[in-house]
Amino acid sequence: MEPLEPIRPASPEEIESIKKHADLTANSSVLVFENKSGEPDIAVIRYAVEMDPVFFGKDTSNRRKAAFIWGLQNILRNMGIREYYFMCDPANTEWIKTVKEWGAEETTEQPELRFRKNL
Repeated sequence: MEPLEPIRPASPEEIESIKKHADLTANSSVLVFENKSGEPDIAVIRYAVEMDPVFFGKDTSNRRKAAFIWGLQNILRNMGIREYYFMCDPANTEWIKTVKEWGAEETTEQPELRFRKNL
């Protein structure tokens, strides 16, 4: 078996090659695993703040949801946080429409399963 190549920081060209398909932020690092027989493997490591999950009461109005999220966003902003991530139920189209109106952007093109790996 051949020795494995080291994992290294990506070059500007490698970062550019994944830019339109990766959610790159100031808190992202891009790492490359060389492959002598083809394209390298590229991973984005992101240090992310998440507001997930958020539990709203069953009778909570959109106005109250907005006030709660607004307050939380101000706390994050005052902590120097530049962005945060959250999940939406794909079936809750009303909430998705609302968060988009507030300026949230989808980071995926389709619903995804979310995993956690304990190290």
